[in-house]
Amino acid sequence: MAKTLVKTDKNGTRYFEEKCSCWKCNGTGTYIWGANGCYSGVCFACEGRGYRIETTKEFTAEHEAKLQKARDARNAARRAEAEKQAEARKAQLEAEAQRQARIAEERAKSEYIGKIGDKIEMAVTFKYKASYEMPSFRGYGMTTMHIYGMEDQNGNALVWKTSGYLEKEVEIWNKDHTQSIFRCLAPEAEETIIIKAKIKDHSEYKGQKQTIIERVKISFPNEAEKIEAIRAEIEDGKEQNKKAMAEIDEMMDMIING
Repeated sequence: MAKTLVKTDKNGTRYFEEKCSCWKCNGTGTYIWGANGCYSGVCFACEGRGYRIETTKEFTAEHEAKLQKARDARNAARRAEAEKQAEARKAQLEAEAQRQARIAEERAKSEYIGKIGDKIEMAVTFKYKASYEMPSFRGYGMTTMHIYGMEDQNGNALVWKTSGYLEKEVEIWNKDHTQSIFRCLAPEAEETIIIKAKIKDHSEYKGQKQTIIERVKISFPNEAEKIEAIRAEIEDGKEQNKKAMAEIDEMMDMIING
């Protein structure tokens, strides 16, 4: 069908409309589907008319040049941004490669500690904790295993694999020494702790010699400070609870007595 001029805008762009056969129903206005065409209905693409109105535009040479200039500017901005991201990614990869090289260098410094079966007691720096799931020792279900990584003062790696926790249970008394609670103290990353353990094995992981230990017990050089901080936190919580209860009682009295 012939194009019909609809309008011309201020830039000289001409808008045309043209009737085109519907691509979905092939101009019938009815859409047929299903095995052997057993279902039919009104074509939703053309609303049953059998044709669609398509609009096209024709630009003047001056306006087309202006649009092309804008497109070129957008493409240049996209290329500049892509190059910027590529440079950033390259710098990120180089930094990661340097980090991995430093890690490998640090790992290579590690040596085995003692002999298998030896009992040790030493100060170490707690490094990390990792966990994974494995079939339970009971024959059903899953068990969470924990891996605790430590280093001695010479940079030698110690690893404890266990289903338990690297922590110490302590009893904390109140100021009057009339009540007590039990809390578990766990080390934080890069914190120094004292361990008592037995050397289970010597192994190597990713180029690092690791001393595998078992039956680990820990203590803290600043254990008294940790206990005092917990005690102060508990006492502060009690004071806040007392204040909150007093405010609630005051509000209830105001409601009841008007």
